[in-house]
Amino acid sequence: MVLSSSATMVLAVNILKGGGAFPSPLGIRCGSFMFWGASVFILVWVTGTSLWVRDMLVAQWRLKTKCGYRYVEGDVQWSPSATIKYPSLCFFAGFCAGLFGVGGGIVKGPLMLEMGVHPKVASATSACMILFTSFTATTSFMVFGLLRRDYAQLMFVVGLLATFVGQVGVNYLVQRYQRSSLIIVSIGAVVALSALLMGGQSLYFLAFPRQDDESGGFCAAGE
Repeated sequence: MVLSSSATMVLAVNILKGGGAFPSPLGIRCGSFMFWGASVFILVWVTGTSLWVRDMLVAQWRLKTKCGYRYVEGDVQWSPSATIKYPSLCFFAGFCAGLFGVGGGIVKGPLMLEMGVHPKVASATSACMILFTSFTATTSFMVFGLLRRDYAQLMFVVGLLATFVGQVGVNYLVQRYQRSSLIIVSIGAVVALSALLMGGQSLYFLAFPRQDDESGGFCAAGE
């Protein structure tokens, strides 16, 4: 519920403030004070929601500690230090996702495995997170006119097929060999492949720079 409401709020603000390719219903001009104020509001909203959730998790942890609650393997103890450490790492994951154009799950998956979370839970949580972050990011690109619709349609189909094949295939292998470590191997393979592809693309553009790249701010896109 909290995750859905936060994603809905981000989507609503993105639409209301508009962008280079989508006029604001409120008449907000892209790059104006109100435009950047709406962007700051999103940051404040997400930060406030995170602090509220942290308070609830810490309260639950203290109650469980007082009652002598016994944690099972894979449970996360949301102590005051853990509720600062792990969200900070997740912030880094989101930063990398936006900076390099990769899914935050590439960082979140290994992070949760390091926390001792069960591989199946880590995989499912990463997929759930990517659903919301990818959706809100896509709407932002659409508003600014930076989304290639032909690419988006193709990659949407590819994503659905790849998810289905990966889910069915990995579940079959895990059940057959009774080894959840196969999920860890798949996550590690995706991280390694992404690093190689990003590195290769960067080297290619450094060696063969494009001369037809458009310049200008994102407010000019789509106009």
